[in-house]
Amino acid sequence: MDVYNQFTGLRIDGRPPNEMRLVEAKIGTIPGCTGSSHFKIGQTEVIAQIFGPRDNRSGDNAAEIRVTFEYADFAKVPHASDTSMTRRGRESEVIMKRTFEEAIKRELFPHSKILIAITVIQDDGSCQSAAINAATLALIDAGIPMFDFVVSMTVALYDDKCFLDAGRAESNARFPVLEVSIFPSTSEILSMNLTARIEPQASKNLMAAAIDGCKELHAIMQDVVRVASMERYAQSKGVSN
Repeated sequence: MDVYNQFTGLRIDGRPPNEMRLVEAKIGTIPGCTGSSHFKIGQTEVIAQIFGPRDNRSGDNAAEIRVTFEYADFAKVPHASDTSMTRRGRESEVIMKRTFEEAIKRELFPHSKILIAITVIQDDGSCQSAAINAATLALIDAGIPMFDFVVSMTVALYDDKCFLDAGRAESNARFPVLEVSIFPSTSEILSMNLTARIEPQASKNLMAAAIDGCKELHAIMQDVVRVASMERYAQSKGVSN
């Protein structure tokens, strides 16, 4: 499948290389949990729920972070077996656990545990990045302190072009794909995965594109939190009046 049109300079879905898909996100969308979010980028759609902090008497002086990563029954990925999807989920659990262990101020919650529960509604590429971004918003909704937002972006390399926010066709086209999660305020890298060996300059270009994309997405996520805070304030004033 040809994912790039050399004549128009557009990708298979009509985007230029440096454009991410439309982002739609909300927080506080699900009752019965400490915090939640609904994150959609293009057709990739993820729900995150936070449970805790809960008592964990067997734990140490910093909160234990647990992650579950599941696909909804109707969220089957074409040409992917149940076994491969389960394996992807387990891999994502490990990566997200390590990432948020670095991001959450765990020492504020000794002898406790925090569960991050991810449900994939639809996977159309960059799914793990979407899950990390959804988890960040849900943790903020839950009021769990972090050192900074955690923002993730997936970028694919096509010849010398960096495809920001890789779609499923681009991710499956055997191109090198880089996924990065950072603290956007400092550009500190929390997690990184590159699917193939590439030239050093190409690696630098991919990383630069991913970090720029994270910072662009960070501004959008800040707006989501800001709007939710204003709505809650307005609701509280309405109740108090």
